[in-house]
Amino acid sequence: MSELFFALLLALGSCNAMADWVKVGSNGDLTTYVEPSTISKAGSSVSMWGVVDLKDARKEETGKSFLSAKSLQEYDCQAAQTKKITLSFFSANMGAGEVVHTYTDPEKWKWTPVPHGTIVEAMWKAACGKM
Repeated sequence: MSELFFALLLALGSCNAMADWVKVGSNGDLTTYVEPSTISKAGSSVSMWGVVDLKDARKEETGKSFLSAKSLQEYDCQAAQTKKITLSFFSANMGAGEVVHTYTDPEKWKWTPVPHGTIVEAMWKAACGKM
């Protein structure tokens, strides 16, 4: 069943550019999407792009406003861990507009456990084919 669902996600994601993003959760203030077509596997590790889309603008630590954040995450499917590879903030929704700031610091981000019942877990499940 989970393989069929994941295959369906991939098929739906290939229809057009906007359809590449698959919603994995929302809490009213923000909505999180993943892009299954960007999955890249290496052993038990998988990387995949995701975007957090905000309802209202927030300020990044440099003081600039942003409406979305796009990240490339790495997931350890066996150990249920994750870490960021890169993170960019954008002035418009869905990773559009100007790049406000980009962080790429492999030393800054360490492997952390995937918390149960969270958006992070939904992203991990999508990346690892566990949906």
